Amino acid sequence: MDFFSKGYSALRGPAGQPQLALETIVKLSDRLTQSTLISDRRAAVLGLKGLTRDCKADVGQHALDALLALLETDAKDDVDSGRAILETLALLCQVDSKEGGKIPRDDLGLKHSDVALSSPAPTHALLALLPDNNFYLRLHSLQLLSIWLTNRPHVVQQHFQQAPDGPSAIDQLLTDHRDIIRAETLNTLQLLVAGNPPVQTSVAFAGAFEKLLNIIGLEGGVEGGSTVFEALSAIENLLRHNVGTQKFFRDLEFTSHLPALLLFPSPPPPPDHPVPQEFSLQFWNAQKIANAGAVISICQMLIAGKGDVNQAPDLGGLARCLVELALASNAPTALKTKALKALPPDPPLLNLITCYIPVPGTNGEEWDRLPPEPAIGVLVAYALDGDFGMPGSVEVVGPIARRGSLELRAAALSTFEAFVTNDLNARLYILGEMASPTPLPAGSEVTRLPFRILVRALADVPLAPMTPESAHRHQIASLLFTSLIRGSEKCKTLARSIIPNTVAPPASVPNFVEAATLAGEKHSVEDEDEDPPQALLSALLGNLAMSMRSRSISRERGEQDMRDWDRVIVAYLVILSAWAWDSPIAVKDILEEGGIMTVVRGSFGHLGISAYELF
Repeated sequence: MDFFSKGYSALRGPAGQPQLALETIVKLSDRLTQSTLISDRRAAVLGLKGLTRDCKADVGQHALDALLALLETDAKDDVDSGRAILETLALLCQVDSKEGGKIPRDDLGLKHSDVALSSPAPTHALLALLPDNNFYLRLHSLQLLSIWLTNRPHVVQQHFQQAPDGPSAIDQLLTDHRDIIRAETLNTLQLLVAGNPPVQTSVAFAGAFEKLLNIIGLEGGVEGGSTVFEALSAIENLLRHNVGTQKFFRDLEFTSHLPALLLFPSPPPPPDHPVPQEFSLQFWNAQKIANAGAVISICQMLIAGKGDVNQAPDLGGLARCLVELALASNAPTALKTKALKALPPDPPLLNLITCYIPVPGTNGEEWDRLPPEPAIGVLVAYALDGDFGMPGSVEVVGPIARRGSLELRAAALSTFEAFVTNDLNARLYILGEMASPTPLPAGSEVTRLPFRILVRALADVPLAPMTPESAHRHQIASLLFTSLIRGSEKCKTLARSIIPNTVAPPASVPNFVEAATLAGEKHSVEDEDEDPPQALLSALLGNLAMSMRSRSISRERGEQDMRDWDRVIVAYLVILSAWAWDSPIAVKDILEEGGIMTVVRGSFGHLGISAYELF
């Protein structure tokens, strides 16, 4: 009762007359500095807290300095006083929400934060309160620190670097098992380390990585909730733009934990063994997708970061995990795209992988297993036609889902180009399969169909009306093939031996694969028997001439159709330019085929290129 009576006495005037708010604030502020009893000061803080919401400017003007002084004294001596001081300071420094998200420079919250952060003492006092195990004291200390970090991050980070026990205090908070404290700690940690390498380094070296990974494991990995995402985001912020923390993460072999977070088996199976179906076919919800995306972002950062990452003993397992997730799983298209972008420069794309495809009409509950294919071949199929299909994320065309996003196809194309550019043997292998596939052992399930799809995509005559989807397929096929022959006479020589009409699908290919891969094939068996074999170069020149003719009559169909034909014409010109570049034999072949005028007409007549630009 004494506590309440003192608080009431502070709010009434002489002879019980009510006071104005400003008079009350001044009187309570005086009590903060003049009272010798901690209970009196606590009562004054509570009174000011009640007035802060309506009189924020007056409380800040008269009491802020005194409250900051009490933060260094009473807050650590008395839990109730500390809680009241922290809550009042949080109200004073909280930025008022404005429409449109813009905060005016004269916002009271920013002004009060500037006063509080004008010296490092209040920040150091706040950090000294974090080790206290009292729930409310720790929670409100974290909340106030988050407010200051939100308002003035660089100033707080500077004060944090000067604090003697700052990193150890944050490290200790990561072991708190109370959900609210842990969530607030993760949020504060992300704000604290964002964009500041020295702070990132000090926190990481204090043991943050190990404790964050422990939190993720306790919460169930990527199948956990939002706490897992926050912990992964904290790891990402500790690693971003920081070579030191990235090297530290790799040196302590924390990289080996990442595949397991994506539920990839540890240790990984041998290269000639398929991964378990439990990894390839998982259940995905929105939270799991977000968590897995955060793991992939960390993988990408570590793989692309500076340092001798290729010597890391676990990089092979990490690369294989990303390849399997991107090319041989039921992961959503967005995750597959992200996994492709995260791959190292030399991923294991020549290994066989086993893909799955949804059974039509089962809404993704049943999946058929496809024959094993080289991962590089599946990558070609992805670039040409997109994902094999995910119900709800792709459009179902005919008996199967076959249309993925253009972003996934672009990522597959970029991955393919990066891989073959640095590996001449891989280019020769792929071109060899396109020219004359190596006989497979009897009873083998491998079909090597994707390489034949690329030949067919190059040789098929483009038909009117041209659609954006068809134009994209011709463009991607052009870029795939160009990356195989560019700058290598060996590759160009091997490419001259490709005969498109001899590339026919094997009879053992399942119907759902045949329907997906052979769409648009216009050549009947009888026609192929009647026509003499035609080299790929001849087919490309003929397709260029046909495209130019179709483009010349496309004005009747509209401007979009003309643009689509222009894309197709450019695609063929790209191939022919790369094939003829620095290759007298290829130029001779083009001249013998009578295609020089077709190339010149395509370059000058339809694209408006001047002779100076061409030569």
